[in-house]
Amino acid sequence: MSCRRVNPLLEAFSDGELAAERAVEVELHLGDCERCRAQLGFLGALRASLKRSVSVEPSPGFEEQLRARLSVERAVSLTEQRRGAPLGWRAVVSVAAVAAGALSWGIGSQRSTPQAARSNEDASLASSVSLASVDQLIDQLVERHAENTDEFPQITDTTLAPRFEPQIGVPVRVPTFQQYGMRWEGGSVIPVRNLTQAASFRYRLASHRITLYVYDARRAPLRAKLEPRVVRNLPVYVGQRRGYSLAALEERGVGYAVASDLNDSETAELVASVR
Repeated sequence: MSCRRVNPLLEAFSDGELAAERAVEVELHLGDCERCRAQLGFLGALRASLKRSVSVEPSPGFEEQLRARLSVERAVSLTEQRRGAPLGWRAVVSVAAVAAGALSWGIGSQRSTPQAARSNEDASLASSVSLASVDQLIDQLVERHAENTDEFPQITDTTLAPRFEPQIGVPVRVPTFQQYGMRWEGGSVIPVRNLTQAASFRYRLASHRITLYVYDARRAPLRAKLEPRVVRNLPVYVGQRRGYSLAALEERGVGYAVASDLNDSETAELVASVR
């Protein structure tokens, strides 16, 4: 079976609802297809997250928060519909992921009023970002990496990275990537679309240049234009532009994006190790 035929069957396969003959065909395909296995793992991770979340009754403001957080993902789905493409696993999984995040927020907000206020701010910012501007932002990040415009870094000592936080608006830390044998070269604050500024950190891996961007994920939901995957049980979003790979990870409002000339899987592995 091809990936196109298998994708619509993954959810039913995960639930054990496929006929035995069809389930065997899917299993055979999964044995040879890393991409479909990743999609199946993503569905399983989301299902587990949803199951944990719904065991507690959400707060009274849950519906409003869910509606706001769905706005960006809904725009992705509508774009696919206008193009005549059926809503595949990507659209369904993206909406489920947002629902799980919003439900978790609703539960937590019963205990923390400041967190509820911050979540409302996050949703308002995300809903104001268009798909076109996210696309332009991805292009700009890849372009800066490709052209290596940060020739003279503002810092060459990793301990100075927190000085960038007032400009970036989120906590800034620098992973060493020592487990991969990468060499840190320096970092700078750069202007980018939709954001006040972002931190750009440069590394070297043999002949490969690696750029790590740290930014306010509320203002730049890169997931809306990248392909979701699961790496180290984390949701990672991956894409390619101009022959370069870009992988993004969002954690508590902080966005991390790695641009490189490595392949998609290697770049996704790097961004997942930031956490």
